[in-house]
Amino acid sequence: MNEARKEFEHILRSEQLRGLPVVIFANKQDIPGSMTVGEITEKFNMVKICSDRDWYVQYCSSSTGAGLEEGFRKMAHLVKLSSADTVKNTVKYLSSKSIKPFKS
Repeated sequence: MNEARKEFEHILRSEQLRGLPVVIFANKQDIPGSMTVGEITEKFNMVKICSDRDWYVQYCSSSTGAGLEEGFRKMAHLVKLSSADTVKNTVKYLSSKSIKPFKS
């Protein structure tokens, strides 16, 4: 989990992602003993490292589908609240870095 937190912090420092909202999907909530939303929020120090953006940690289970729709709805809501220019610039940047699909 420490490695995931460090990588998350590295990603958030990216100039292209500055100020954009974050939704973390806390998967495997159907498995006893999995970290809770509160534990993940604390472990990732969300209050501090996401102080410059809106964020949300959504419980979910990919095997049952629980929480997935809610998480994507929350992300859509947070993106709508973000600056349109910020979102457009980020989409443009990410599109320029993506691998283009092979056309036959």
